Amino acid sequence: MFCADVNQPASNGMAALTFAAAAGRHQVVDLLLRYRPALNQVDQNGHTALLHAILRGHSDVAKLLLTCDLYASQHHRNFAAQQALVAAAAIGDMKLLQYLLHPGAFQCNVNAVDPTHGETPLTSAAGHGKSSVCEFLVRHSKASVEARNKGGATALLCAVKQGEWDTADLLLNLGASLESRDPAGKTPLITASCNGHL
Repeated sequence: MFCADVNQPASNGMAALTFAAAAGRHQVVDLLLRYRPALNQVDQNGHTALLHAILRGHSDVAKLLLTCDLYASQHHRNFAAQQALVAAAAIGDMKLLQYLLHPGAFQCNVNAVDPTHGETPLTSAAGHGKSSVCEFLVRHSKASVEARNKGGATALLCAVKQGEWDTADLLLNLGASLESRDPAGKTPLITASCNGHL
């Protein structure tokens, strides 16, 4: 690579690894990893190469990034895996969710808030209308239906805010409280009214 700086970003903050991951270029990502790029480098939206790969459906590239030996510690790998869990929930990637939550694979917490984007896996899935993910997280991974995101909203409040009625109905059937309130005191009914989703 003629000693090119592998971490040099374009004007949008994306470096070569990020572009390759976003495009699903497994072989290119594998090659670039040999030059020890910074895995935590973010673009102007705060997204790493790992998040770009997941959000574009390239779970094979995401797995390559998660299992490479470039993390400073297991803590850093688990931090990336937690972000990956929330992103996989948002797009409904069940196979990646199962991979991340497999016992012993990573130390993902199904109720934890991703510190970068402020969502739990369940609030992320609910806000994007991913009902099957919500059901999997609650029934099989024991996610709490009352867990709150960084903004203080439950999964039900996230679903209602986005007008995701099938997801809201599922969450109610899974035990979500119809009277839960966000920090401003808004219930799901008030949230739906404010957003024109009645």
